[in-house]
Amino acid sequence: ERSNRLANHLIAAYNLQPDELVPLCLDRSENMLIAILAVLKSGAAYVPMDPSYPADRIEHILQDTGARLILGQESTVEKLKTQAVDIISLDEITFKAALETESINNPVTSTQPNNLAYVIFTSGTTGLPKGVMVEHKNVSNLIHQESREFGLLENGVQKNCLWYANYVFDAHVWELYPSITHGHTIYILEKELQTDLSALKDYIEENSIRIATIPPVLLTRDSILPLEKLVVAGDVTNPQVMAMYKEHGVDLINAYGPTETTVC
Repeated sequence: ERSNRLANHLIAAYNLQPDELVPLCLDRSENMLIAILAVLKSGAAYVPMDPSYPADRIEHILQDTGARLILGQESTVEKLKTQAVDIISLDEITFKAALETESINNPVTSTQPNNLAYVIFTSGTTGLPKGVMVEHKNVSNLIHQESREFGLLENGVQKNCLWYANYVFDAHVWELYPSITHGHTIYILEKELQTDLSALKDYIEENSIRIATIPPVLLTRDSILPLEKLVVAGDVTNPQVMAMYKEHGVDLINAYGPTETTVC
């Protein structure tokens, strides 16, 4: 409902069109998910930006995308004020109150499968970040394939899945969409827990997380994460660590893929 309210506001206020790009500048919270869904529901495409990005990188992305507005939060608005675009602070009290008057119904747009869903800016071999453009049909294809591989199609079986990746990396697409489009639950891992294996293990146990994608550098043989499926990606995984997980009955998936091929 909250993403629908925001989407309907964006359509009414900005008349967003297919392939229009809307940058996000948000910390990890439910607002991040609401903003992503709202932009997709509005028919436009989202462009994740990390609040820690230097000002010149943000400026480059805004110029490259031709953005008219940014979805941010009160803690990032000050940094973004130097940019000549509209900034919406999702946690600003008066804006939240204004959204309550918007419709909770799904917007109807003219967006088609070959329109853009998101643009991820990679580091770029020339030093300038390059925006990789991914269409709805690509993401849909990934969802269909991954949901089968991960057992997310089983009727009546609810699975808790982890959102570990920073949303500026396309791994968030892999973690997020197959889960929520099939009615499963996504847990947005706090930034502080991302590099603490012991705390991460406790979090997974306490919340009965079944599926997670974890960087191999974090994994050890001494502390096995109690998962149903573990996906490793982004680096080489120690074969002994992989063997230990298999011994503990964890289904291990070694994943790889450049951003241009829709995550994986």
